[in-house]
Amino acid sequence: MKKMLFSVSLVLFVTIMLWGQEKIEAPVWKVGDKWILTSEGIAKCEVEVVDADESSYTIKFSHCMFDRTPSKIIFEKSSLNRIYTLEGNKRKKYKWGRRRLFNFPFFEGKKWGEDTFTGLPTYNPGAPQVEYDFAETFQVLGWEDVEVPAGKFRAVKIKYIERVIGDIFAGI
Repeated sequence: MKKMLFSVSLVLFVTIMLWGQEKIEAPVWKVGDKWILTSEGIAKCEVEVVDADESSYTIKFSHCMFDRTPSKIIFEKSSLNRIYTLEGNKRKKYKWGRRRLFNFPFFEGKKWGEDTFTGLPTYNPGAPQVEYDFAETFQVLGWEDVEVPAGKFRAVKIKYIERVIGDIFAGI
């Protein structure tokens, strides 16, 4: 009986603790929203929401770093996971790295990733398509105040690790 009471108490305590954590849901984007991704010393990447339906956003990437991403990627609204690339009017399953880059909702300590994945970490249709196995992990570390040219913001800090599994030069 004591074990059962302890178990019930533990479940209630954990549920209350998880419910009380601050969660961040995926942002809502609208068709026409635009932003620019920059990295010091690397070209800017222009990003625009070009379509949306009840469950997804179609995002167009222009002038991107190294031109290694598909020009249009379809993101799931609830998680902002990358689910398809769009080539013309044809959807193809997204199969490159950072497929679950965001994976909303966020809360401190949340971890996710791809245990093993065979494919290209980036997309470059003009380059030789060398595939290898890798694993990715992400973890929400917590909040951090950041200052950028647009102002000061409270941001979520995420740790990202990509690990190559095996010899990436074996098939070359």
